[in-house]
Amino acid sequence: MSAAFFGVQMVRVLGMSPAMMGYQSLLGSFIALFGSRMWGRAMDRVGDRAVLLATGAIICTHVWVWMLAWPGFLWPIWIATVLSGFSWSGFNLAIFAWPQRMCSRENRQYTYGLLGFISGPAFVLGSLFGGFLTTWLPLSLFHIGSFEVTHFHLVFALSALVRTLALLLIARWSARYELRPRTIRRSLVEGVQRMDVGYQWEELKRALGRMVRR
Repeated sequence: MSAAFFGVQMVRVLGMSPAMMGYQSLLGSFIALFGSRMWGRAMDRVGDRAVLLATGAIICTHVWVWMLAWPGFLWPIWIATVLSGFSWSGFNLAIFAWPQRMCSRENRQYTYGLLGFISGPAFVLGSLFGGFLTTWLPLSLFHIGSFEVTHFHLVFALSALVRTLALLLIARWSARYELRPRTIRRSLVEGVQRMDVGYQWEELKRALGRMVRR
């Protein structure tokens, strides 16, 4: 629901320049590049369901961080971008690996087709609903002190709540197929712990060193 409106808010409300928006997109892509490696290592150790729940929890919360930004105070945008790139990279890995484990070989193509069939219209309907709200509601809804709450904040909040509901449903439904299912909190804690951040950092330094020597 909210994906189509982050850029609009950055221009209309936050007054970000095209250059800043480009840097924001570049930062998200850069973080996702390393996040996919870290989540991949964690998934080898704790499994795809734990990574799915862990990254889903971050995806549900980074929208709230984004909403704290206002013109002249853009730090929440950069923090949310880091969280977004980091979490979506792992979520995309898990959402691809999980059906492979859960479904039989002959049903995998059908499962991926069904996921694509549902996710496409869901994105369109969510964007249309968000567009309806931002079209028919006034830009400024109310103020909390000097902070202006806009219709974009309403769309972002509804999106975060729907994401949270979906995560809770996935966690509850999938638990029956696990021998020792982890809770969302435990998945997040163990997923981060099993990334082996120190090892990943040393690998990154060695890779950068090889690039410099060349």
